[in-house]
Amino acid sequence: MPIAFRKRLPGRKDLNEQYSAENIKQVLRDYRAIPPGPHGDYKFGELTARFLHLDQDDKAAWEREAGTYPKDVQNEIKRHIIYALNHKDDDGKDDPRPIKFIFSDGPQAVKVTYHATTHTYTIEIVGFPALMSSALADRRAKSKNK
Repeated sequence: MPIAFRKRLPGRKDLNEQYSAENIKQVLRDYRAIPPGPHGDYKFGELTARFLHLDQDDKAAWEREAGTYPKDVQNEIKRHIIYALNHKDDDGKDDPRPIKFIFSDGPQAVKVTYHATTHTYTIEIVGFPALMSSALADRRAKSKNK
């Protein structure tokens, strides 16, 4: 994928900030605001596009990138995101769990770890191209300053 195209996409920093403890309740609201798709879930990549307020061009680029993951991988990632977002506390109240995303080399896989002490999930995406490490806003600011 050309670097110019990748510069228009959210990065790992964006994704991890989106699903951080500070923002996870907003992500839950965004998730609930999306009309459910045919399988009762959302289109892969749509939550991030909504959270980052991507314009039509950047949203289309992001959705093309998200679409490069095989469907079963998309569904596995979404399944864990939905589970973390819909977590309830002991009283049945919303208590969504933060998620950290990491990308690593190796045979293609999606690995999920729940950290009981911090009440967070890690979703490791293995063997697929990693997102850029920098945030989209940082890259946009640098290109404007040139």
